Amino acid sequence: INAEYGVKVAGLGVIPGRDDLKAAFEPFGDVEYVDYGDEEVEGKVRFADPDAAQAALDAFAAGTREIFGKVPSLSLLDGDDELAYWTAIVASSDAKKARRGNAGGRRGGRRGRGGGKRRR
Repeated sequence: INAEYGVKVAGLGVIPGRDDLKAAFEPFGDVEYVDYGDEEVEGKVRFADPDAAQAALDAFAAGTREIFGKVPSLSLLDGDDELAYWTAIVASSDAKKARRGNAGGRRGGRRGRGGGKRRR
C-alpha cells in the first residue's frame, strides 16, 4: 500500500458517475480505482504509479482546471487520511466475507462438477 498513488478529490459535489471521474483523470496516467460514492461530495482516485498522481496534482495546482464545471481541490492521500481509507477498505472486505459465510465457493457434489444422478 503506497500513499503516493492516492489522491483525495474534493470540491466537486455529487458527480455524474465514477466512470466519468475516472475518464477525467486518465490523461494523467493509469487510474486503478475511483472511490467516490453516489451521494458523496468527495472521494479518492488511486493511480497505478506515483508519477501519475503527481501529474494530476500538478495539473490542478493552479486552481483553473475544471471537472464537471467545477474546480476540484486535490491532495495526496497520506497520514491519518490514508490510514482511515485503508482501514475502511479492509473492514468492508471483512464484512462482505462475513455475510457470505461458509457457503461461498462450493459447486455441489461429484468433485465440483455439479450434482445430478450417477449413471451405473
